[in-house]
Amino acid sequence: MLKRLLRRPTLQQSLKTNHGLSSLLSRGYASSAAQKEYLNKHLSEIDPEVFDIIEKEKKRQRESI
Repeated sequence: MLKRLLRRPTLQQSLKTNHGLSSLLSRGYASSAAQKEYLNKHLSEIDPEVFDIIEKEKKRQRESI
């Protein structure tokens, strides 16, 4: 699964702009400006595939009640 995630263009771009995997996975509170900008974007812009999955699941749950 990690290999598949690492192949995503948005994650690859994030790894390049945020100085590698260690900074992306760090749990420190100090974030670079690029990280803050990335985290403040809407999910539909960053990863439309995941956004669609979440929206379909929300719809499925609403309709099954």
